[in-house]
Amino acid sequence: VTKDAIIFELIYKNNKIKCQPNLFGRQNIENVIASCFAALQLGFTLQEITTAVSKLKPPVHTMRLFYNKDKNPLVDDTFNSNPDGVLAALEYLSLYKQSKYLVMTPLIELGKESKNIHEFIGEKAAIVCDRVYLTNPNYYNSFASGWKKRRPEAEIGFINNCKLPDNGMVLFEGKEAGKIFRFIEGKDPAH
Repeated sequence: VTKDAIIFELIYKNNKIKCQPNLFGRQNIENVIASCFAALQLGFTLQEITTAVSKLKPPVHTMRLFYNKDKNPLVDDTFNSNPDGVLAALEYLSLYKQSKYLVMTPLIELGKESKNIHEFIGEKAAIVCDRVYLTNPNYYNSFASGWKKRRPEAEIGFINNCKLPDNGMVLFEGKEAGKIFRFIEGKDPAH
């Protein structure tokens, strides 16, 4: 698993094939392997599977890698956030050496575990990111509590009153973060 690719070997009945989907992040490997196994059970050949895997691309707004005009990487993961997805995206972000920033819409519909989940994500984000920008104040205190466990000196900002740095890697998580991503990419002239 690298920042540019995931590559793995599929071994089936003493045959090995190299697989390289156009996807990012370790979390995709399990899904691709399960799909390969299903294809084998349906009678597809290993060569057909390898070809199909090489054509896989992430769905729109789901762990898609872009570069801004200054060649800094941006990850659009704004389709629909969930705790596991955010953690997987942070793991991918950790592969980069440059400064890393998270623009995140706090998660909704988590029930009584919302505060704990946001605190946990805040702590994980503090390990990986240099700075976090939330799109709204929901669960700010919980997120900040987790963040402060690892980075007591650093503040969490709100994107509406902060400017993103011009260089470094930026991960956009959640619907509201998607609006900011589209604005940065010049695809949303309304903002």
